[in-house]
Amino acid sequence: MILWNSPDIGDSGDPPQQRCQNVSEKFQIYYNTGTLNYITTARRDGQVVACAAQGAGEPCSEVLFPLKSDEKNPKSALQRILRIRVPADGPISETDLRVYISLDKYLNGQYPSLDLTRIRTSGSQSENSPP
Repeated sequence: MILWNSPDIGDSGDPPQQRCQNVSEKFQIYYNTGTLNYITTARRDGQVVACAAQGAGEPCSEVLFPLKSDEKNPKSALQRILRIRVPADGPISETDLRVYISLDKYLNGQYPSLDLTRIRTSGSQSENSPP
């Protein structure tokens, strides 16, 4: 589900296998308790993180994993990590609005896939730009 070798994922200090197991446990717990309906981003304690939200537009309830500390566009980073594109709801905007990824839609393959071979690792391409 998550591209663990992505340069967008922050360093938690754990090796990738351990990080995968820790985050997988969080996903399962938060899904079972109903707090993981959407995945979005937020800033917690100065760190940009991927987190769980109960509804679109709602605040983060639980941190899932850190993103790279100098990440300038967490929306794009999250989409690259999950290898999907989330279409804009309205006109393309360069605002700081967060993206909300529906876990049900994601698990059912309802988001278009990202072609990561065509995305620059610098993250300078917008998630709304054609790959």
